[in-house]
Amino acid sequence: MEPEYSIKFVGDKLQDGKVLYKMQIYDTSTKVTWIVEARFSHLRDIHKALELRFSKGELPDFPPKGWWYEN
Repeated sequence: MEPEYSIKFVGDKLQDGKVLYKMQIYDTSTKVTWIVEARFSHLRDIHKALELRFSKGELPDFPPKGWWYEN
């Protein structure tokens, strides 16, 4: 059985002039939670790598920069 994860954005902070987005990642099989902070560009790079692994339409579109501040 492949692991399943729940990912929730829980905040952001300014560090050295850069915004870090804070995410809570929960492994539903092991019940383990991680808190991860990453820059927008790193999250976009991860999404691009995931697009290579999954079929078109399996992943939601990656939101544009600034989306988190507008919603």
